[in-house]
Amino acid sequence: MKISSLNKDGKIIEYNVILTYHSEKYNKHYMVYTDNKYNEKHELILYISEYNYENLENDVKEIENKEEYNEIKLEIDKILLNIKQEQEKL
Repeated sequence: MKISSLNKDGKIIEYNVILTYHSEKYNKHYMVYTDNKYNEKHELILYISEYNYENLENDVKEIENKEEYNEIKLEIDKILLNIKQEQEKL
């Protein structure tokens, strides 16, 4: 799945959605996505945002609460690690 966003210059940027996640604790939906760029360690840069799964086109927003962001990031890191480990078994 792909999503698009306008950057500061008004240019449309496309992102690939890696996974979606629902938190029971916060009763919110989140997505992990990338613009396929890598950091200096050659790791894929990932972004996490809250989204409205009923209206994805108009309601993707930054997670403003730092504690919430850190908890969701930890959960998503666990999921991604599990996926990586399962792929290595193949």
